Amino acid sequence: MRLYLNDLGIRSAAGNNGEETLSRLQSGDRSGLIRTEEYSPGHPFYLGLVQGELPEIGKKYCHYDCRN
Repeated sequence: MRLYLNDLGIRSAAGNNGEETLSRLQSGDRSGLIRTEEYSPGHPFYLGLVQGELPEIGKKYCHYDCRN
């Protein structure tokens, strides 16, 4: 399978930047997942946990300033 991540700006459970995300996806690293019942008592499931703060973005892109 080929996977391309070009000019990626990302922070997710899979990594805090493009290089880290690609490396973890290619290696099958699932360390960003946690098993929790926090949102479903009695029914544990895996949830992607994002570590760290979002980086600042320039004013030019202020309309993209969100956690989505």
